[in-house]
Amino acid sequence: MVLYSTLIVTGLLAALLVYRYDLYDREPWPMLLLAATAGFGVMWLLGDIEQWTIDLFRTAEWHNVVVSAVASTHEEGARLLLVALIAWLIPRHFNDPMDGIIYGSIVGLGMAIEESMSYLQLWRTPLSALPPATEFVRYAGHLVLGGITGFGVGMARMKMARWPRVLAGCLAVSLTIHFLWDWLAFTAGPKGKMEWHQTLAAVGLMGFGLLFYGMLVVVGSDWSRRVFDPHSVRQLWGWPITLLMTRKNDPTGA
Repeated sequence: MVLYSTLIVTGLLAALLVYRYDLYDREPWPMLLLAATAGFGVMWLLGDIEQWTIDLFRTAEWHNVVVSAVASTHEEGARLLLVALIAWLIPRHFNDPMDGIIYGSIVGLGMAIEESMSYLQLWRTPLSALPPATEFVRYAGHLVLGGITGFGVGMARMKMARWPRVLAGCLAVSLTIHFLWDWLAFTAGPKGKMEWHQTLAAVGLMGFGLLFYGMLVVVGSDWSRRVFDPHSVRQLWGWPITLLMTRKNDPTGA
């Protein structure tokens, strides 16, 4: 129960972070809960489907490649379909250029919670066995990849120019990051830890994903402002970033 509560609280805090940058047409909490629940349920279903696909293509020589390819294609494909399904079934709430990244991120969080429960076997795992760093990376990874994958759906819903190319490009980015991350993890798994070059590659991959996600948030928020409140002075970034920006723009240097 303690582990279960810990994972749920972590998910809620991550959801609050996503909710924070949805400035101009915030989604109702029931919709976000629905998206997270859908992500949880789909991830639960994917477990057996992924294992069946892995068994179908398994080879000793290419095991890590096969497992990484199956996980990345199945999970990113499921995220994209879920976000598109939400946009199609509930268009009244999916009416913002930001909604693709918002719902994609929340779907990703739901998938992360289910994955944590599956891996940690909550009903048997003691609290001391919960690795905070691993769980943080899991939640951040699913959130970021879900947001990147879903971004183009928001553009498609708003009938924005070039949405097919953006959607395909974002999906390609999320698939590549997911595949490479899993491949690095599975390659290092038998040795118990990553070599220095694997760690460097993982850090670089994570940094690129976060920067790309951040860029999409900035672009999507600007589009959202133009649609809902062109004259708004609300800022995407909060303290302490706004404090640094104010000092930078202060001609007196005070």
